[in-house]
Amino acid sequence: MAIIPAGQKFHTVSENVDTTNKGSAQANADRKSFTMQDISDTANAGGGGGIVTSLTTTGDSGASTLVGGVLNVPEYADTVTSLTTTGDSGDEATLVAGVLNIPTPSVYPLVWSAQLYQAGTGNPVPQARAVTTLTGNFGGGFRDVQFTRLGVGQYKAQVQYTNSNTEVNNLSIMFGDSICRVTGKQQGSSGGLSYRDWTFETPGFDGVLSDDLLLGNNGGYCTITLYA
Repeated sequence: MAIIPAGQKFHTVSENVDTTNKGSAQANADRKSFTMQDISDTANAGGGGGIVTSLTTTGDSGASTLVGGVLNVPEYADTVTSLTTTGDSGDEATLVAGVLNIPTPSVYPLVWSAQLYQAGTGNPVPQARAVTTLTGNFGGGFRDVQFTRLGVGQYKAQVQYTNSNTEVNNLSIMFGDSICRVTGKQQGSSGGLSYRDWTFETPGFDGVLSDDLLLGNNGGYCTITLYA
């Protein structure tokens, strides 16, 4: 194995140049020839570089080093010691005090579904909730669903939210039977909350509006969906 001295110089020529050594012994005294194996051997012969042959994790600070083929990467203070999944796709992954947090992205569509009940002339109350991936805390904000009685057989469903990732035009509402009829919708903001409202009513078979259609077991299913 030949180690190439650090002070040696290399020259290259195009492939059509004759490289036959035609010099005298005196002219050739300071000329040496090396092979690609010599270059590889030199690169791997200690010093600060070379091919990685093993890995160590000594220390907890400072720069990584590569000496004699041994790559040492210190166990820095920000080494991952635990994993959390707080937040959603609107947040960035973070590494704080060894805790790596990778937000869990929302899987669309998000759905809220429940059966509505009304007692007397009170506001409709969701019961027997079947699905609720739409509401709750997420990504530094939240979503909620509220219902209000506006008058006899007249109601309002409202989705409240505090996160700009909620695309209000991608919200839809559907009732599971014919007792509820959507009559209008609007959107706006108030008190730091954004919202989408739907008004709906409960006409009887005779067309007359009545509260009775949401009383007790008469309550109908309502589904609100947020599409991506």
